[in-house]
Amino acid sequence: MKPALEHIAQDEASSIVAYWREEPGFAFNWHYHPEYELTYIHRGSGTRLVGDQVDSFHDGDLVLLSPNLPHTWATDEKKTWEGDASAVVVQFKQSVLGDAFLCLPELAAVRQLLENSKRGVAFHPSVAEEMARRMAQLPAMGGLERLSSLLLLLEELSKGKEGRLLASPLYNPSVGRYNEQRIDRAFRFLHQHFTEQISLADLAAEVHMTETSFCRFFKKMTGRAFSDYLNDLRVQRACQFLTEGENAMPEVAYSAGFSSMTHFNRMFLKKKKMTPGAWRKKFSQQKV
Repeated sequence: MKPALEHIAQDEASSIVAYWREEPGFAFNWHYHPEYELTYIHRGSGTRLVGDQVDSFHDGDLVLLSPNLPHTWATDEKKTWEGDASAVVVQFKQSVLGDAFLCLPELAAVRQLLENSKRGVAFHPSVAEEMARRMAQLPAMGGLERLSSLLLLLEELSKGKEGRLLASPLYNPSVGRYNEQRIDRAFRFLHQHFTEQISLADLAAEVHMTETSFCRFFKKMTGRAFSDYLNDLRVQRACQFLTEGENAMPEVAYSAGFSSMTHFNRMFLKKKKMTPGAWRKKFSQQKV
């Protein structure tokens, strides 16, 4: 399967799609669509992929994505899905607002927000908390009420604490179908097996390429080296283990896919700018 070009059915009464997504868990679904998307995670946790960026997500995650930016939220497949996962999703095309309308000086901040969403924008938790109620109300609205509420919501988001950009500046998703199929297959394989001792040869074979060709291809598609992306996935999984339990460090490292404590500690410090022990301590303090 390629990263699916998702067709979003439009509501005849509204040019903006807004709905609750409620499932046992969020399945890995690497896809893109020609609409902007604003997603608020009401309940759920796992791994979020946006372009070439890998991160964990939890309750309260709020992200704005531009058209054609590949993404997925995925509950850990190797954990038991406990309770329902739920999210509010709002999708709209740029034509809903219109180029001429967006050029108005009153919408300068909104225009910049939409521009930033080309890399994906994750909003500060305090901003997400303020917007949660508004997001939850949108699915029940229709017509002009939904349109005006969306515009006001975007305005508030554009004035809140600066959002964190997700995909790297070098990321430029290819629109070629064949390349999409290959990179999607690579991402799916990585997502399913990154905690195992997979190698560059394993992944190259999965997409029927030589190791050298695959390295060039992956770097071209994501702007990053395969090993760097793999380490991101493993560090994020380690973060989940550290914040969800009291397992010993070696167990955390090996469960996340690292073959040695030395490599684990070095990669964790590089990615998170702190040691695994400091990460666990910081999280514990926040939970008190």
